[in-house]
Amino acid sequence: MSKQQLATRVVTVVAAGALTAKRGVLNTGLIAGANAIILGIADHDAAIGEATRIVVGESAIVEVGAACDGTENRLMTDTTGRFIPWTSTNNVAARLVLGQTATAAGQFVEAYLVKV
Repeated sequence: MSKQQLATRVVTVVAAGALTAKRGVLNTGLIAGANAIILGIADHDAAIGEATRIVVGESAIVEVGAACDGTENRLMTDTTGRFIPWTSTNNVAARLVLGQTATAAGQFVEAYLVKV
């Protein structure tokens, strides 16, 4: 589990819904759903209407929704905005930083954000 990130670019977004730290966020200010194209990663929890920092550049700590052993470094979002190993034909939202692994859902890894 990584505790570092290289957040070279951040933006402030007003939360349109409750945001959970370390999960994908849409450009609408809502938490990402399954297979989303994301704006970035919520750096902190945020309530509706609260301004919060979203990491949009380089790398960020993300919460995983399934084990990630590193054999598939591409990540996509699940239904709650967590990151899971990519499956074919889905959107790639992030890539695991080399050496990052998680053995179960709810753990944290460092990932590079993918911009479409």
